[in-house]
Amino acid sequence: MHDDGEFNAKLARTRRPRPIWIDSFLRDTQLLAADEVGALVLLNFAMWSREGCDLPNDPRRLAKVARVSLRLWNSRIGPAVLPLFSEVDGRLTSENLRKEARFVEQHVKRQSDRKRSEKPAKALKNISTPATTVSSVDPSGDCPRRAPFQLPNLSSLREDTPPVNLRKLLFESGVEILLAQGLTDRQARSVIGKWRSDYGDQSVFAALDKAEKAGATDAVAYVNSILKSEKSSHEMSNETNRTASNAMTVEAIKQRKHYLLSGVTAAAARRLIADDLVTAAECRAVGLL
Repeated sequence: MHDDGEFNAKLARTRRPRPIWIDSFLRDTQLLAADEVGALVLLNFAMWSREGCDLPNDPRRLAKVARVSLRLWNSRIGPAVLPLFSEVDGRLTSENLRKEARFVEQHVKRQSDRKRSEKPAKALKNISTPATTVSSVDPSGDCPRRAPFQLPNLSSLREDTPPVNLRKLLFESGVEILLAQGLTDRQARSVIGKWRSDYGDQSVFAALDKAEKAGATDAVAYVNSILKSEKSSHEMSNETNRTASNAMTVEAIKQRKHYLLSGVTAAAARRLIADDLVTAAECRAVGLL
């Protein structure tokens, strides 16, 4: 809040996660090298952490934020990433970033207004409640009762809080819901064990949470469907990333940009040759063979 008590939505927004649209991000960065993408991400994060969502257009300052030398910034990094920003009164910003900022600021402002409006009602309720009564969970939804499959809020745990045993929590809650579906304890543990082996604890936990909230009549089939769908989406995303990476490598080879090929092995070059994406002569010209 400001000193006068007014809620500062811009400051509150800087403490919230910065939304990233993956498809748009990949589109904007498909022709950038890895260090250029890293610089772009760091600049975006630095802007998000400021109330104005901007940075001074000073090469030294920008190079420091991007964690590169001033020479590298001026020669390659800056010319590659600056076209993705706009300059207003000597400061760099991004219209997309500001659009996301306005959306988050409106959201936190509504949350603040709702909490303020609820305070008088809560005060009256506390006055009329007997001292022996244990206060219930906040009905506003800001402190929801923990669902069986809701992961603990790790950011709210104190340093001396024992670590969460996700495996134990998963089996305790998961077996309970599968028993209610008619499975035996042994069957339930076997199913959960296979899910953990194939997809990992967090994915299984999230899928069981969705099944619980949806009131699925066949939780096993419901969870199987979610896990398989997510695995398929992940594999497609990996394939898309590999294709984009290959395209950037091919372009670097053909344009003889040696500095972009430091992580490319001879085996990778041979695969590109086998796929008829480049020639052996082109790979030899950049020292890959």
